Amino acid sequence: MTVLSQEVDHFTLTELKSTRMKNILYKSIFMFGLVWATSGLAQIEPMYGMYRFNANAINPAQAGSSKQMDVALLSRWQWSTLEGAPKTHVASFSTPYRENVGFAVNMVSDNIGPVSDFYLGADYAYQIPISNETKLSGGIRLSVINHRVNLANRNIIDQTDEAFKYNLNSGFRVNPGLGFLLINPKYYVGFSMPRILRYSYGDQFNISTYKDVQHTFLYAGFEKELNRDITLRPSFISNFAVNSPLSIDVNVTASVFDRFDIGLMYRLQDAIGLVTGYRFTNGLYLGYSYEYPISQMRRVTRMSNEFALRFTFDDFREKKILTPRYFN
Repeated sequence: MTVLSQEVDHFTLTELKSTRMKNILYKSIFMFGLVWATSGLAQIEPMYGMYRFNANAINPAQAGSSKQMDVALLSRWQWSTLEGAPKTHVASFSTPYRENVGFAVNMVSDNIGPVSDFYLGADYAYQIPISNETKLSGGIRLSVINHRVNLANRNIIDQTDEAFKYNLNSGFRVNPGLGFLLINPKYYVGFSMPRILRYSYGDQFNISTYKDVQHTFLYAGFEKELNRDITLRPSFISNFAVNSPLSIDVNVTASVFDRFDIGLMYRLQDAIGLVTGYRFTNGLYLGYSYEYPISQMRRVTRMSNEFALRFTFDDFREKKILTPRYFN
């Protein structure tokens, strides 16, 4: 065997090993997601990089709190280059009503691998004045949720496995939620449980029980004017669920001329990223965030992308206390 043929054989063997390891890694990630979604530890609340922009989906007490009537759209492609990676799309409408009442409607589509979740929720919030500038908002949510696990169309090794011959569907389940929000022109503190009940959808073909898990959100932020042109807005959010790791996001954003936003985010042991946004004079706001994984996911993907669009139809703040632009 010549030196050249030895080098070619060595290169070919190395490539085969590399390809095989990648295939094993991809399949492992897919199976992890499948087991995660169909096990007793399962249903995980969608995560958002621009959680301030999407606060209505997290907390029903946000309804009408900004004193603006608006429509918001958000799309998140997590681990963008990985097949079957999470994709989340959100549409929300929020409006104040009378002096201290707010209403909101939220629709969420969340997909990961074979699992598809759909949420539709209606929110009611009532604000109680605590002082001239501070209010406490309490909100309730009534939502319907559908969970589907599409197993029948999966490419599997054992085509005779009964567990993969049928799709699972929870049907539409009703689930209430609640939340509180302390809001002031200079700071805010929020607490919420978007879904209170823990549904069990039963066993089928010896697959572990698929459950809807309670999630508890705690978040806060404030703003600090550095000068006439720049305002600093630090914030954080934590997401806790039983038998799931604690998720904590920290975000520091600078608003320039009250038009252009730019900042950095950090998710505990998971990702770092950049958050940007621009506010147009016609009430339109565009936002984008980029995340780079710092967990083991960086071996197979290098990015998560999130896009946000919001349009404000009316501005009621001239008749009410000033509300800071926290949630954008």
